[in-house]
Amino acid sequence: MQKLLLLFLFSLTLTILKAQKTVDGYYVRLKGDTVKTKIVIPVNWDGPDWEKLTTIASFYPENEDRIAYVKPEQIKAYGFTFKKKQYSLTSELAALFDYSFTGINRTQGRKFMFNVFLGSQINIFKLWHSKNRMTGGGGPDGTGMMMYSATRSTYTISLDNKSFFLTDDSNKKNILKGITSIFSSYPDVLSKVNVKSISLSNLEAKLIEIATLVNDAL
Repeated sequence: MQKLLLLFLFSLTLTILKAQKTVDGYYVRLKGDTVKTKIVIPVNWDGPDWEKLTTIASFYPENEDRIAYVKPEQIKAYGFTFKKKQYSLTSELAALFDYSFTGINRTQGRKFMFNVFLGSQINIFKLWHSKNRMTGGGGPDGTGMMMYSATRSTYTISLDNKSFFLTDDSNKKNILKGITSIFSSYPDVLSKVNVKSISLSNLEAKLIEIATLVNDAL
């Protein structure tokens, strides 16, 4: 029994130690200058914990030994290197969704969003968010309810000095309607990418394709 307890405590300690990593990175202050520093990032078993990274940036300020916890309103951007791969996030206005049993509450607020595409004319940023879903049919009589978590992505598209929002938590019809509306001033671009071929599985790749064509056309 004592061995099992020690093993549990050891495993718990390893889990806590692995909950965050200190890596090389940078942040961009509001006045626009970039500072190289160490970034403390939350991680899970799959890598960086993106949902936590979008709310708070944790890093060592210039010439200081203490960690600063910074909200999206306080800096322009930050980035880091994790397992030899570079990740960059920008403080942007995002569409926020609060799911409850009574419906969906939609608001807007600034978050650190992952840079999907950066161009001279158009930018695309991505926000991860989890939602709990309820599904029926469980239980011996088929009447039980089960809850499971799903990760969704919300995109902010900066174009023509405006911010547009698109989420993959929607059916294909609404996604196509949203893309057609956002890029209504670029019918030639939409015809080249074949909008009807866009699905939930290729949404981000198609958005990058559209953004590349829009950026090259301007």
